[in-house]
Amino acid sequence: MLYWEGYISEYALASFALYRLDHPGPIDLVEWAGQVRAKIEREDFAGYRVAIRMYEAAIDAAEGIARLIDFLNGRLVDVEA
Repeated sequence: MLYWEGYISEYALASFALYRLDHPGPIDLVEWAGQVRAKIEREDFAGYRVAIRMYEAAIDAAEGIARLIDFLNGRLVDVEA
């Protein structure tokens, strides 16, 4: 839904979807972003430019979602608004 509503990019959607195929269940966005960042910083991964762009977009989306969750924790949200 985040993609279809314009909140995350197609690259981020693809990265999250591929991850979900191999890892059913909830995603810990902070842990996932750290793992992916370490993966793309390896020297032997540098040749995969498209994959790096996809992962960077997904990291950006994951960090944004995590910040939004932190912001909303403990706040009352008017779901009718």
